[in-house]
Amino acid sequence: MPLNVLIVPDKFKGTLTAQAAAELIAKGWHEARPQDKLELLPMSDGGDGFGEVLSRLLKVEEQTVATLDAAHSPREAKWWWDPKARTAIIESAKIIGLALLPPNKFHPFDLDTYGLGAALQSAADIGAKHCLMGIGGSATNDGGFGLARVDFSGRARAPDRTVATTVLIAVDLSAGTAKKPARSVCGGRCPESAAWRDRRHPCLRATEGTPARRF
Repeated sequence: MPLNVLIVPDKFKGTLTAQAAAELIAKGWHEARPQDKLELLPMSDGGDGFGEVLSRLLKVEEQTVATLDAAHSPREAKWWWDPKARTAIIESAKIIGLALLPPNKFHPFDLDTYGLGAALQSAADIGAKHCLMGIGGSATNDGGFGLARVDFSGRARAPDRTVATTVLIAVDLSAGTAKKPARSVCGGRCPESAAWRDRRHPCLRATEGTPARRF
């Protein structure tokens, strides 16, 4: 009896994109069971290939932006734009990805998320109301400090590479201008997420009594 088969692979990191993996799985399946009906639906956990998967699914427009990678080397990066939904799709791995850097050259403290700012600014400049950002596959462990240092006022400013030596415990958003909804996608899990939620995490306890919004 013929089967309806849905093929939903993620990328095979360093080997195949999600689309290529789906096509090869389908090819092998069809050779073994040519009577079955196959449907391909490549997926992403928010890491490498996130933009291509969503752009193919949603049929959005490809954009490019001049920005910096995680080590602050210049690069041209892709992002995607849905004009009807006024939604930007940004893949962090395309801008500050680990795969973009040579191995064994950088210490994690030398890398940051500053380069994401150019893509966000580019999206804001054409009127984005929403942003879907895949945050997996990055080379960074800066907790967003690099992105937080971006000047979105339109004034040219050299990136600040000052290393943060204290723990970020709060962010004051009262005077901020970034009020557009954003969603992030990441395949990783935080082992202390429950502690964050019920406020037992030590960083949250340290913020008690502060007027800023905590996270």
